[in-house]
Amino acid sequence: MNFNELNSLIKSGKPALAVHALHEWEKDFSSHPEPLQHAIKSSDAQVLELALQLAEKYHPLTLGPAITGLLKSDQALIRRLAVQSLLPVMGKPAEDGLKALFPDEKDVFVLASAVTAAARLKIGLEYIRPYFNHPDIRLRANTVRAAAILGQQLLPGLLEPFLNDPALRVQNEALKGLAILAPEKDLEQLVLQRLNSTDAPTRAATIFITGELPLTRKTVFLISALSDLDNRVSGCAVRSLAILRDPLGMRALFECMLTSADEKLAMQVLKQLQPQDAARLIAYADNLGRPATALPVLISRVLLAAESFSDWEPFLPWVLGGANRKEIALRQQALRFIARHIDFFRSNIGPLIEKAEASMEPVDIALAAVIRWKAGQTDGLARLRQLLSSTKIAEARAAYEVLLPDKSLIAKNLLSEARARGLGAEPATETQNLSGFKLPRQ
Repeated sequence: MNFNELNSLIKSGKPALAVHALHEWEKDFSSHPEPLQHAIKSSDAQVLELALQLAEKYHPLTLGPAITGLLKSDQALIRRLAVQSLLPVMGKPAEDGLKALFPDEKDVFVLASAVTAAARLKIGLEYIRPYFNHPDIRLRANTVRAAAILGQQLLPGLLEPFLNDPALRVQNEALKGLAILAPEKDLEQLVLQRLNSTDAPTRAATIFITGELPLTRKTVFLISALSDLDNRVSGCAVRSLAILRDPLGMRALFECMLTSADEKLAMQVLKQLQPQDAARLIAYADNLGRPATALPVLISRVLLAAESFSDWEPFLPWVLGGANRKEIALRQQALRFIARHIDFFRSNIGPLIEKAEASMEPVDIALAAVIRWKAGQTDGLARLRQLLSSTKIAEARAAYEVLLPDKSLIAKNLLSEARARGLGAEPATETQNLSGFKLPRQ
């Protein structure tokens, strides 16, 4: 695409063509600002946003006046995109344009971006003061954040009142602002006071940002919050510790995931772990017990972790141990895992399903049959057919439910045949004549 063709596409008025042309401009013509000048005049938000991003990146000084001119647009979205693109390098025109925007601007989204731009351009605290008490939480929070930058010489008094703002988001911005200049001892005392609050949302919001604060003991605070009885607080602690990745904090997360009585919290931890955490997690599990003797909760959590990591082979001893446990739920959890990874276990499935086949549990027997079938043994498929046709409801139901996750054609046919015989149908419920029944008014 040559330069003239690129300009033609940008001027075409067709957003998809203009966006394509702008990407081509960045590849081959980024030293020429003229096409961007045309794109900045677009009324399409997608084209304008991309053009402004490219202008910021390549020609902020040259295109500064054109961007500043967009602050006078009668469309709020265009004004907001322009405000977000203002940079200090654009100099006095950008500062004057932003100052002129404030007195008459009514759109709360534009204002929320404008107060942030005011801090970026350092135009003065007086322009954002009117929004300290604005009813919109986002605008109020952005204003407090900007005030921490524009009014550093007035801290802490400027921000202290916002520690009692009705919105936790505003409180947190005040806390982060105070952290800029406050002595660590005073900041820690303030954080502890909020963490000891009887109000769970206050504790949660404080924990949410504690990891961002310049506190020596922040990891300790976050670890303590893992045991908070409110799941919002403990959940925020999990997130913050996972972001920090401090060795002490990660150890606490591993312990929580493997041993916590709160399964929901354990799953929150598991979702935050990264692939490289698998080896450390299994090492921690090995320190807590062995597959043959460990507490059931530890075995179950290790198996859940094995399902979550693509590199699950370090968990192999725990999978094998789980398949030989006497606890039915653990054994079945391990057997389901083996069935999903049958290619790995195919060569020696006998010892893995021995205990399941010897049990009297229908689900155990069905899982063992699935594993034999998936391993290429035809007797496994025959056993499944037999179970599905069994006159014992528990056996038929177990085989049906074990096959449900299987997407193979054979499994679908078996399930279809079972449904034709009535297996898998919802239990019949008694019907009532509801003609005279009226819903209560909401």
